[in-house]
Amino acid sequence: MSLETPESHLQLDLLTWLEENRQLIASLFIAFSLLVVIAMVWRWRSKMVEQVANEALLAAYTPSTPPATPTPSAEELKVSSDTLLKIASDHSGTSAGERALLLAAGQLFAEGKYGPAREKFDSFLQKFPESPFAATAQMGLAATSDAMGKAAEALTGYNSLLQRFPSQSVANHARLAKAGLLESMNQPAETLAVFDEMTKAGQFSPVSQQAAMRRELLLQKHPELNKTQSVTNSVNVSAPSALAPPVDPAPVAAPAK
Repeated sequence: MSLETPESHLQLDLLTWLEENRQLIASLFIAFSLLVVIAMVWRWRSKMVEQVANEALLAAYTPSTPPATPTPSAEELKVSSDTLLKIASDHSGTSAGERALLLAAGQLFAEGKYGPAREKFDSFLQKFPESPFAATAQMGLAATSDAMGKAAEALTGYNSLLQRFPSQSVANHARLAKAGLLESMNQPAETLAVFDEMTKAGQFSPVSQQAAMRRELLLQKHPELNKTQSVTNSVNVSAPSALAPPVDPAPVAAPAK
């Protein structure tokens, strides 16, 4: 009578398979080990690349000579757009390279080189559409159009920013710039609407305070807007809502019997 069980047959088959495929198993193990090592080296290299890129960007903003005062001036900390573009090119694919490209675009704008600045802002948005700095780049793109006198293009840019990034801090700056643009285009009513949006209850930022001051100046310049606004408010307060349900008349008391 045989004492062998199905389990013993399975173990024997497994050992036979392992013996016959020893070379294959060894090759697979070596390949897996190599993949692990490559992944570890890649991670280490990526960290080193990021570190080198960050150091390059930091070095660009570190004065070569000690500043005259404990707090360096903006002029002492200014970095040329050429330097920033070189960092962006040399360290492409890193977060520091990404920031360098945006900073270069901003520096070009500050230097009055609106065409190249526009090109770099657009390049940033094409390369990094999901970047946390995308709203800033969109603002720069609209501002360059504004500075170049392309009013319609700038207005489209500001509206695009407000549609895509309505709650980001840069959005209020876009609203303020949009209001200034509308005012320059002699559209006071539309300008007032933007200021009203910015000065609504609950907004107390420096930008909204500036909007409030400019709103008062606009109303002084265009007193007819005060009348229009008063009529609109009066109608809103006194006119019954079209959606309000009808009020049931008071019940008439039944005559006493």
